[in-house]
Amino acid sequence: MANRKKTQKRKWSAVCAPEIVRPKSPELLGEALNYLRPFKHRSAAVAIREGHFIELHGSKQGISEELARELIEYAAIEFNSGEYLHPNAPRWSDLVKTLEGLAASTDAFRQTIESLDYFALSLLHRVPEWDEPLSRQAITAKVDGLPQPLIGAQAKRCLWAEQFEALSSYINARLQRAKHWRLKHGYKVRDKGGNGNLWWEEFGPPRWGLVSDALVIFEIFKPGEATGTVGGSFHQFVLTIFEFATGMSSEEEDVKGIDTLVKDLMRPSREDRLLEAESDKLVAEELAITESGKGPFTEAQNVRLNQIDRRRGEIARQRKELWKATWPHIRWENYRPV
Repeated sequence: MANRKKTQKRKWSAVCAPEIVRPKSPELLGEALNYLRPFKHRSAAVAIREGHFIELHGSKQGISEELARELIEYAAIEFNSGEYLHPNAPRWSDLVKTLEGLAASTDAFRQTIESLDYFALSLLHRVPEWDEPLSRQAITAKVDGLPQPLIGAQAKRCLWAEQFEALSSYINARLQRAKHWRLKHGYKVRDKGGNGNLWWEEFGPPRWGLVSDALVIFEIFKPGEATGTVGGSFHQFVLTIFEFATGMSSEEEDVKGIDTLVKDLMRPSREDRLLEAESDKLVAEELAITESGKGPFTEAQNVRLNQIDRRRGEIARQRKELWKATWPHIRWENYRPV
């Protein structure tokens, strides 16, 4: 009977080596940029000075060839890291096992500390003043937090015991809260297998992320021009970033999933942007009314403020429905972060 080699599952880590995430066909960056041309500015700094910028990730970004390069490279790196990390990412059951084990180990360590006898504690607390390296180690280790060595008296609860007890209790309470959240929002609490893992739940499939990132980029440089047409400029832009990232052409790799995502994400994404723009205008109008005078609002102003409030509520509900299509991996019913 042939010996079967035992394969050990790679321990999952959220760290990727540079050679894994770097774009594999860097020469295609220029081709991807061609779908966004012409650029009014090459430099982001110049674009900002001339007032040609957007707010992105909480800061001003000059709309320029420089920004386009950065965003395309970032999308490619994010895709490669997602492709590498998501297959072996922990499942919910793995997370539960890890945290329950941590809580148990923390509590066991607390019990060990509290069971130390007089002689063990005396040795740990007795640090020779002349031994500077050992003194520094004792300070770093916070030896003063251990129980004091006492004879004929009960030592007070030490800082370390209190802290480990609190940590163990917190871990268990946090885990229970997360379980209740998952039950409320339709996520599995008992692992029954399948393809889903915590990466998919939080970040979504990497190809979905690639198309979503590409759409954001395309809208910055070609606003309103993206379509869901297979073979159209946006579709070709996505495939070029895919090839730039992976080094595999669309002929070599099955890209049906990308084609479907381009079609499925386009309509709801466009509708969501229109609703967002309408909501922004309503917020600006509401602000203008509230800051228009010091006295009480007129009847017409009160009527308009009520109309704005109702419409903003409608927009919020409509956008939430659209997000079920644009962010399909998130359960949006009664959604609140875990």
